[in-house]
Amino acid sequence: MKRFLFTSLIVCVLCSVVSCGDEDVTSYMPTWKGFQVTPEMAIKGDTLKVVAVQEQIGHLIYQAKYDWTLAYTFENSKGIGQDTTVTFTSSVCYDAQPQDPEMKFAVPQNILSSIEVNFVGTYSYSAQGTRTTDGSIYSDYAGSLRQSQSSTLFGKSTGRVTVKVQGL
Repeated sequence: MKRFLFTSLIVCVLCSVVSCGDEDVTSYMPTWKGFQVTPEMAIKGDTLKVVAVQEQIGHLIYQAKYDWTLAYTFENSKGIGQDTTVTFTSSVCYDAQPQDPEMKFAVPQNILSSIEVNFVGTYSYSAQGTRTTDGSIYSDYAGSLRQSQSSTLFGKSTGRVTVKVQGL
């Protein structure tokens, strides 16, 4: 009986070691295609939608924070052009919601310039990440996205796209 229990224990240990070795426990960031802008040319008074399109989703990421910054010029109440910046921030549990990050913005009627959209995605890893700083730029769509920084604990991507406004 002792020999059977000892043999069973050895088999269980070997099986668990083999199965753990096959599991991918490395965190990594998503890779990118670029931005998808709808409509391609913003229309005053309508909603602009910008999506950061992933080529491949990330792996073992417990939190993603997305910061969007929009810069443009509008005509203020005195009829003078005034520069402004609008920011949007969202956070998700990435592994549960790996969808492409998106932002919607109501284009003002009194806008006087194109809209400069900047994106920063910060990813907090659940496991050990790979260290890379290759700075690859992705731009199959509008604008460009860059995997700018990745360490053993987090990753960061940045991107920018300029959206023209119809009638300007």
